[in-house]
Amino acid sequence: MNSPKFKSVVMSLVEKHSGLSVNQLDTDQDVQSFHDPLATESEQRFAAEECAKSMLSVNGIETEADPFINRLVSHVMTEAVG
Repeated sequence: MNSPKFKSVVMSLVEKHSGLSVNQLDTDQDVQSFHDPLATESEQRFAAEECAKSMLSVNGIETEADPFINRLVSHVMTEAVG
């Protein structure tokens, strides 16, 4: 997926998991540092999940023990790729 699409997926994950809009969160993190346009789809899914987890953590939202984020990644990636 391209860079804008990757960022969109990450932001969607963050919004869906936190229940907050991106405008309400600290999103200064460099999303593109997690993106590798040459990565496989599964690698990009993992990178999007890690980026979203990192953003959520910066905002004080715990994700480590939450299997919900894994379902969100699958759902959002299906929407992005499909």
